[in-house]
Amino acid sequence: MVEFVSVDASRAEQGNRSFLIGVAVEVSNGSDFDEYYFDKVGEFCDLYDIELGHNILKSSDVLNGMPAYDIREGTEDLVRGLVSNPAIRRIHATIGWYDQEIELPFSGPLSGMNFARDYLQQYYPIVTLWRYHQEHQSYGNIPQEAWVDNVQGKITKAWKYVGNTFDVKLVPHGDNTYPSLSTADLIANHLARTLPRNTPFDELEDHAAGLLIEFSTDDCYVAAESVTPEYEDHIVPRFPYSIQGELHFPHPVLFIYDDMFTESQQAVLPHTDFHAFARKWAQEHAGSVVNLQAHRLPSIVKSGDVIVHTNDTIPETCRHLKRLNPTKDIRIMDSDELMDDMMEG
Repeated sequence: MVEFVSVDASRAEQGNRSFLIGVAVEVSNGSDFDEYYFDKVGEFCDLYDIELGHNILKSSDVLNGMPAYDIREGTEDLVRGLVSNPAIRRIHATIGWYDQEIELPFSGPLSGMNFARDYLQQYYPIVTLWRYHQEHQSYGNIPQEAWVDNVQGKITKAWKYVGNTFDVKLVPHGDNTYPSLSTADLIANHLARTLPRNTPFDELEDHAAGLLIEFSTDDCYVAAESVTPEYEDHIVPRFPYSIQGELHFPHPVLFIYDDMFTESQQAVLPHTDFHAFARKWAQEHAGSVVNLQAHRLPSIVKSGDVIVHTNDTIPETCRHLKRLNPTKDIRIMDSDELMDDMMEG
């Protein structure tokens, strides 16, 4: 029975104010969780005629795939169904804001709003994971494995804490690769859209907890809290060193090599059937999908990783990278081969 916690976050925009929302979903049985998730998502997609190459929903799929007049009711029904997954043991939500000016040693003074938007947002799932562990560790039975939608930013004490506490997997495209990360993403974004606008920040946690308790099963423990300047010591970076998320990608990694789209068109690729099949491959292999950047591949590639190219013939860059890593068992395949394999499977 596989146990783990999955974490994602969102930002709520409410006119002249904004705040962050993080959600940690603790899963007691991965197989049961996924089976329930796919049933609920399948029903939802059938109802609203949403087509997915890989049956994982992220919040933007819902917003882009539904008529505007159905979004509020439809997303509430979806989130209600996902939160009531009997394989969820705990849900921990955090509401984050910063209302004090702060000075970073490597960038100078910042308003609280700019700090939250330009720094804290980049690694807020890590902050939520830290708070989840702090709040629940005394109850015991905390999973050792943590799956986090990919984060960036600088090292904080919260990052050091979770790195020494969990086996952390940072997953590019995690919220549309894995059911648990999709669930955390959809919950966070639903809270971002529905928490009341005229309520003081420090009262939002009660509203978040109330909604989650209403949706969850009797066996699920729900908690919500605020993350404020009170936690400055753990959430503010003091040194200009990056998290280096690529060291925590789950393997096998499927590296996508594409030189067909220009840099300005790269957003096109994740919306193709090919990318959906790539994410499905990653989910079935407990791995991840990453755009190939030749300069960083030697430092993170492992045996079992795959390079998939979108060209008709194998690009010389792919051949060269494989040749320069003779101790690694790296497979090279084209996009058609990957899609054929996934459709046959």
